[in-house]
Amino acid sequence: MNLIATLAPEVVAPNIANAQASVVPVFRRAILVTTKPKLSDKVANELLIRLKELWPRVADDYRRVVARAVDVEPSSLEFKPGEEARIGIEDGTPTIDFPRLATIGEVRFSFDTRICIALCIDDVSSKVWSRVGLPQTSSGEPTQLALGDLGSLIARFRDLATTATEWAYKLLRRVRGDLHIKMKRRPAALEVTTLGTRNDDLSSYFQDLEAGLSPYDLLKNPHAHRTLEAYYGQVISSTADIAELSDESEAIWFSFPVTVDLEDQRIERREVIFFMWPGTRTAEVVGVAPHDDAFRQLAWKVALGVSRWIAKRV
Repeated sequence: MNLIATLAPEVVAPNIANAQASVVPVFRRAILVTTKPKLSDKVANELLIRLKELWPRVADDYRRVVARAVDVEPSSLEFKPGEEARIGIEDGTPTIDFPRLATIGEVRFSFDTRICIALCIDDVSSKVWSRVGLPQTSSGEPTQLALGDLGSLIARFRDLATTATEWAYKLLRRVRGDLHIKMKRRPAALEVTTLGTRNDDLSSYFQDLEAGLSPYDLLKNPHAHRTLEAYYGQVISSTADIAELSDESEAIWFSFPVTVDLEDQRIERREVIFFMWPGTRTAEVVGVAPHDDAFRQLAWKVALGVSRWIAKRV
C-alpha cells in the first residue's frame, strides 16, 4: 500500500464538469467492535452458529426496520430467493453473510443491501458491516449513475447502512448468551465507498498506476488531481470543500493493490486510488477504480483489506 500524507502543491479547486460520467457506487459502513477476552476460533464459530440459527426468526424484523428507514412498505422488499445465512472464512476471518435484501416493484428509491459480521480472532477489531448498492438492471447489468447525482444517493445509502449496522450490532450482542464475552464498540465507525467508473479521463491514469507509476507522482498532475477530487467530493460527508480537506494534514491519499479473478481464469492486478478523511466519529474512505465485470469482487476485497489496515488506526 502506498501512502501519501499530503497532496501535491498544485491543487486546483475541483469541479464536476464531467458530471455525466457514469459511476457504479458500492457503499459499506462498519461498526468496529473489540472483545474481552480476545475471540478464539471456537468462540467465534459458536457466535456465528447462533447467529445463523437465529436468523429465520429475526429476518422479518430486519426487513421492517429497513422498510421504515427508507419509507417503503415491507412488501416492497424481498430477500434474494434461495439465499440463506452463510458462514465462511474471508482472509482468515470467520464471517457470516446474511441474505441480500432488495427493492421490488415501483419504488422511489431502488437498492439492494446485505449485512455481514466478521469476527476477528487476531488483534484487529471485529466488524458489523452493511453494504448498500444499486440493483442490477433487468438485463443483469449494474445500474450506472451520473456523477452529478452521486452525492444525494450516497446520503441515502449512509442513512440506510447506519440503521442496518445498528440493528445487526444488537443482534450480535444478543447471541453472546453464556459465553462471558464483553463487547465494546469503538468510538469511530468506518465507511468504505468504492466507485467504479468508465470515465475515459481516468482510464489512462489507472493504466499508469498498474504500470508502476506511484500515486504521489500521479497526483502531481493537476488534471488527474482535479478529476479524482470530483469523485471524492461527492461522497465525503463533511460540509467543507474537498480541496480544503485535501490540504488538511489529517487527510491521506493512498493506493491499494488487489488481484481479481477473471472469467477466463486469468488473474489481474488492479490499483485503487483512495482518499481517507479521518473524521471524529467516522473514518471515511473513498476509492475509485475502473468498472468492469470484476468490479463487485474488487470492491469486496478492497473493503476487507482496507478495513483491516484502518481498524488498527481508528
